[in-house]
Amino acid sequence: MDALLSDGTLSQVSAQTALFFSPNSMFRPLVLANAIAKWMSSLFTNDPTLLQLPPDAPPEIPRVLLQQDGVGQLSISYQRADLVLNCADSDDWSHRIAETAESLARAIEASNLTAERLGLVLTFRLGEMGRVDELRSRYIRPGKLEGAYQTELAWLRKTQDDSIAANRWVRIASASESEAQGQIVIDLNTPSEISLQLSADLVRDTINGWLEQVTGGMSDVLEW
Repeated sequence: MDALLSDGTLSQVSAQTALFFSPNSMFRPLVLANAIAKWMSSLFTNDPTLLQLPPDAPPEIPRVLLQQDGVGQLSISYQRADLVLNCADSDDWSHRIAETAESLARAIEASNLTAERLGLVLTFRLGEMGRVDELRSRYIRPGKLEGAYQTELAWLRKTQDDSIAANRWVRIASASESEAQGQIVIDLNTPSEISLQLSADLVRDTINGWLEQVTGGMSDVLEW
């Protein structure tokens, strides 16, 4: 594990896995809810809720919802499935993220939905190193932004992992008077212009590859 994670400079807060469906997928809420109840039972102890919406409701509004305090939330619309995990108290968060992402993909497969894009958003707390002066000394040319109260940085790089192309956004927000700690968000996603056939195995392997980028090379990802 990278030193930034092992020495406590960064601490994991949450993770969001997103699966984007092919427009040609047949969305059957009851079938999907049953598959979710089966495949996600090791994470959520309650049953998913089917939301009753008018036929003309926008497709981005969730139709299936599953949430539990201290665990996270799963929401599924006609367009995508979003699984948000609370990782603040988890020592083995990378394994948990990969395992639950695969379970979600298995449920999607069992419902005969086709996932064509994948995303993973990791959010970290940044302690003392998240102060404006610390970030300025690392990322900003000397003499610039002196006296700044708060700063936000962001950049995009293209990555390739086992033939899977991905966008990797890094966003850093400094601490402020209202937020004692800074925040780092790492957003990995397959490009919108590339449509994939994402099996559960491919989802698992891709998520594991992305997590290895972060856990094993956080200093390089952040260009620290």
